Amino acid sequence: MKSEYTGPQGSEQSVPGPDTTGVTQEFRVDQQAGQRLDQALEALLPQMGIRGRKRCIEKGLILVNGRAAPASRRMREGDLVTLLEAEAQAAASSAPTGPGMRPSATSNENSSTTDPCSLAAALGLRMLTVRNGYCFFSKPAYMHSAALAGSSEPSVEALAPALVEQWAGRHCGQTTCSPGASAGLDAHRNSGVAAQHEKLMLLQRLDFGTSGLLCAALTPESAADFRAAEAEGYCEKRYVALLTGVLSGPATARQVLNANGRRKTRLREAQADRTRWTDFWPLHVWHPGETDTEDLRALLAHNFSGANSSVATGQPYGADSSVADGAASALDLPLHLPPQGLTLAACRIRRGARHQIRVHAAGLGHALWGDALYAESEDSLHPDAENSLQQPSMPRFFLHHGGLRLPGTACVDDLSWPLPDDLMGLVRTWFAGVMPARTHPMS
Repeated sequence: MKSEYTGPQGSEQSVPGPDTTGVTQEFRVDQQAGQRLDQALEALLPQMGIRGRKRCIEKGLILVNGRAAPASRRMREGDLVTLLEAEAQAAASSAPTGPGMRPSATSNENSSTTDPCSLAAALGLRMLTVRNGYCFFSKPAYMHSAALAGSSEPSVEALAPALVEQWAGRHCGQTTCSPGASAGLDAHRNSGVAAQHEKLMLLQRLDFGTSGLLCAALTPESAADFRAAEAEGYCEKRYVALLTGVLSGPATARQVLNANGRRKTRLREAQADRTRWTDFWPLHVWHPGETDTEDLRALLAHNFSGANSSVATGQPYGADSSVADGAASALDLPLHLPPQGLTLAACRIRRGARHQIRVHAAGLGHALWGDALYAESEDSLHPDAENSLQQPSMPRFFLHHGGLRLPGTACVDDLSWPLPDDLMGLVRTWFAGVMPARTHPMS
């Protein structure tokens, strides 16, 4: 049985689909001899990146000669590599996923029986609009952008088709959303959006802890236009971030980023192409020693424990409520600014790389406050950040993608944050495309 995968440029590739025994496909190692297992797996999973392949191995979905093997295992000619699906995933789902959490099978069970549009609403995921061949979504913090192989956790990619169908139905007089993303589609097949939703192509990925806009293409042509705009520097992605220290004026980070399959992206000395730069402007500064931090506390509380999103508190769907309670109680603790102060900064990128804003900000000496992965000083971490890598329920950094501009198309994810009117107006103006008062050339 085959399933269709829509590649990043819109071309469809055939990928294995599980048979009734749970085994999807296997191959004998030939030209892959000498490669690591995670590299050789490209033969079975050509659409998946190295991190996804490693995740499959860690989840027990890959066997070598009938046995589990580490990602680093070197392949030998004649080795039999097998990709498992149903059986291995069922076994993985029966194990608890962390302290205070129910087994992930709970999430799987709920996901299979819950209206996906209701699930999206419960998690804080919203569809914003459809424009010129693109649809735009608002992702809450602490939700995956892309579906993870071997994981039952909700993602924008998994829920987006149902939201598109619901949106198309509303514009054709239908307001229901069925558990199956394609169920009921015939009732409004004449809607161009509805007919295209099965080929939805997610064009961006936000980090798990980052909130904001995600753009998806409804056609291969729209996807190609998006990539062309990125390559030519005509795509602008606008964010706001909470940076450690006082950013006294505009700054641009120009270094090349080296991800290379690592968990942590690194900076190189070489200068990147200008489409890979990151620009920063200060919007508001909390100076060292400042005691009036109520606005800051309200902003963090709104982002990390929004009433409409369990994921916004770091609580996976189906998890025990005590996890969310722990995140909420952390926000009740006294809030102490770092000795360097804090800056709410406008950030702009054109072609995003993994962790780009986080890495470039850290390279400028202004790591995102609470970013336990890239902050080099303990002063850059709020009291709970040191545990955030081990405890996903704890608040981490603040980074929101609020504005996206393309030739002929733009979208804003305008949240109502509890900030003073003048500061909130400045944030909205930034997302809408107006440059801050003090700008600088991009040369």
